Amino acid sequence: ENGVEIRQEKIQIPESNKYDLISTSRLVKWKNIDKLIELSGRTKCRLAIVGDGPELGPLLELSAKLNAPVSFLGKMNQKDLFETIAASSIFALISSYEGQSFGLLEAMSVGKPVIVSSIPQNCEVVTNGKNGMVVDLKNLGNMGDEFQRLIANKDLLNFYGQENLKLIKTKFN
Repeated sequence: ENGVEIRQEKIQIPESNKYDLISTSRLVKWKNIDKLIELSGRTKCRLAIVGDGPELGPLLELSAKLNAPVSFLGKMNQKDLFETIAASSIFALISSYEGQSFGLLEAMSVGKPVIVSSIPQNCEVVTNGKNGMVVDLKNLGNMGDEFQRLIANKDLLNFYGQENLKLIKTKFN
């Protein structure tokens, strides 16, 4: 199992964050970053994408076409990455394929609520309604309503963040 350092003891979701949603990954098709950009275009949520890869060009084009409020931040050092995750409301990992994601565990170690795809590796860490939101891979394009209910519920965001921190402390520290 992967393990991460605990970054924060007490979680408090600020009233206002720089980003509503953040995703960190290599920009390849199976990471489904296009679905997050489509979500941003529909809901106007502020999305931060950290990473680089062969899909950068098409993702930039999609973002512009949809007039989506997306910030492409490229590669970041670890300190800046954690600061950016901390300045975001929710971490998203909706890939079609994933090993045990170190990025997911790191976001959880900062006490971030998470949205993940329903692949087994994500579901080993995130239980829908207990410590985050799990979206069906077949319905990634329809996650807008669920996302908007989640982002509007600060108490639930705080609860998920606390649960994630507890899980990291007990199982992945």
